[in-house]
Amino acid sequence: MSLPNIRPRALLDCGIERTVTYSNDGDCELLSSLGHFLKGSSATLGVTAVQNACESIQHYGKLKDDKTGKDITPEVALSRISTALKEAKEQYKEAEAWLRNWYSEAKAQGRITEEDEDD
Repeated sequence: MSLPNIRPRALLDCGIERTVTYSNDGDCELLSSLGHFLKGSSATLGVTAVQNACESIQHYGKLKDDKTGKDITPEVALSRISTALKEAKEQYKEAEAWLRNWYSEAKAQGRITEEDEDD
């Protein structure tokens, strides 16, 4: 499997862009649902920093503080979602760069072969 063809990248890109849209609309319920979806997708890829930020978005969308579980206002939730979303996007970029670098090195060292890419 070739890294540029990995479909989860498109999945995360789409999910993050949808989260931005719903954040601008102020739809906390949908933001919670997207946070949950992105948390699972990033966990599947092993991108824990993104997973953690998305888990926070999930809690904030339910109008809950992610640390204490106490109720928060929609205004506070949207502000925190905006911050968590920026963090998720930054962590996602870092993870993608690291994975691309790892893949290139592994291929150059022969740890990934043409046969591996066909799987």
